[in-house]
Amino acid sequence: MWSSLAIAARSLGPGLLLVTAAMVSLALVGNWHQPMLVSNDGIQYLEGARSLARGEGFSTRILIYDANFAVGTLPAGQTTFPPGFSALIALPMLFGADDVAAAVAVSALALVATGLLLGRAVSGFLGALLGAAFLLNFQGLTLTTVVASDVVFTAFAFGALLCAGTGLGRAATSPGAGRSSFWQAGALAAAAVACRFAGVFLLAALGLFFGVRFLRRRALDRFLDGVALLLPGALMLGALFARNAALSGDFDGGALDAFSRPWREVLERAFWGAVTVVGVAPRDAPAFVPQLALTAGAASGLLVLLWPQRAQLGLAVAAWRREPTVGLCLVFVAVYLGTLLHLSHTRNSIVLLPRYLLPLVPALFLPVGRALAGLLADGALRPAPAALAAASVSLGLVLGGFAWAPEARRIYFEGNPVVEGHAVLHGPMPDGRRVLDHVRAHLPIGAPLLAEPGHAIGRLLGHPTLGPIGSAYSGRPWTPEQVLTEVRRHGVEHAIHLRGLSQPTDTPGFWRGVATNGPPPWLVPVFEHPDVTVYRIAPPSSRLPSPGVTPP
Repeated sequence: MWSSLAIAARSLGPGLLLVTAAMVSLALVGNWHQPMLVSNDGIQYLEGARSLARGEGFSTRILIYDANFAVGTLPAGQTTFPPGFSALIALPMLFGADDVAAAVAVSALALVATGLLLGRAVSGFLGALLGAAFLLNFQGLTLTTVVASDVVFTAFAFGALLCAGTGLGRAATSPGAGRSSFWQAGALAAAAVACRFAGVFLLAALGLFFGVRFLRRRALDRFLDGVALLLPGALMLGALFARNAALSGDFDGGALDAFSRPWREVLERAFWGAVTVVGVAPRDAPAFVPQLALTAGAASGLLVLLWPQRAQLGLAVAAWRREPTVGLCLVFVAVYLGTLLHLSHTRNSIVLLPRYLLPLVPALFLPVGRALAGLLADGALRPAPAALAAASVSLGLVLGGFAWAPEARRIYFEGNPVVEGHAVLHGPMPDGRRVLDHVRAHLPIGAPLLAEPGHAIGRLLGHPTLGPIGSAYSGRPWTPEQVLTEVRRHGVEHAIHLRGLSQPTDTPGFWRGVATNGPPPWLVPVFEHPDVTVYRIAPPSSRLPSPGVTPP
């Protein structure tokens, strides 16, 4: 009887663990999801989804970045973000789904799919533990709820690596046998490119791996394998870059400016981003020290278990390195991380935020899991102590991620400009009406606005907005003259300034000047509130009107 129960536990236990982790993951997403909780990037993805659902192409009515303004129209063809994630959101919207709910559902499915794929790729309890650790990764869960493309990109990139590895395994038995898997990997790589321009790093990694493979044996079948793998993504990337260049004059969308950051700071950011995204809480989290001790202690225990079998360990690791999927994952990690380090040194430090490192998590978990599985199969590890150590590490990573919850809540939840802006606009006025009612009374329906913060105002009011952003993303100083030029070019006649946010956006120089020195003469206040001011923009070639301010 007990032997039967043990056999049943070994066969059903991993699947049960993965399914349970997936259900807990979906429950957490559903609990954390709020209709107003949308990231700044998410607002642009939702804008693109609405335009696609309306059959108007991939565009935005919220102009933020220099590339948006370079298009010269309102709405403007979106070039800063690729259309893939927005297209996935638009599909449920065609059947009446709410845009935010559709985006959260798409990301949640991607999160679950990645965790299940990881569990299956490693197999056994080790695979289930790693899959569960990813399903309960706090970064992944949080990004799923705030409308971000990172989780979907991670799913497509990891799927492409797995399909390419499967193709390599089949091709090893018979030339050309893995061609269908390579086409599938190519399609997934193209989907990754369509969701994030970082997909170019995936294409570079695949190209490097298959280029070296071809050079080792120059054969037609290997060349055709590389074509099947790289052609879909290359065509997608070429089409996106050509569209960007045609619309904005800049093939990469033009979101980042060049500057130099010291390598010491770059490496420090990379370290803390990495330990945060895998689940070891960052240094400012209250549970960092005990969490680090738990994870480090479990990992040290695993090394102690391995030491007596170090000779056998070397043979197992050598065999592990020959696995094609492991090699692909390691090349992807090296290319992706190396490129991010370079960009952080020369372009912008935000590329090393934990969210941008999320695609590396399953690509690192798989080699670790395969290595441990090989050691177990070769007898270099005893099953019971290895399972205990692996479970301790996995639990430590999950708990460490949740130790970051207060900081994440401050960043994503409490400091969200849409959430806080909604609270301000729906606050009461002395006459019993909402602030929003007074604001709308001074704004023609659907009229374009000059706004700060542009993302939040565009989302909350539903108006087209010009919301130039600050130096972290823009190469313009945004002087009053530059702002007025864009205002005239886009036919904007009103402006609105939302103040008092706990985490203001990267405020451009123009709005800092308004807050410090008052508005320029052409910006005439018509409604003022401690947190909101509405302005009328004086028409060109006319005498400036005297202010007619509505008191709060």
